[in-house]
Amino acid sequence: MICIFVMRSLRIFLWHLICNAISFCSEHGKTLDASRI
Repeated sequence: MICIFVMRSLRIFLWHLICNAISFCSEHGKTLDASRI
């Protein structure tokens, strides 16, 4: 029971981590494109 809860919270944590990384990379890419022009 606890294992399932831990796995679920871990998956949600990883999902948020990946989403944050993607949004950060896209924002960083936008600033790079803006500075390049």
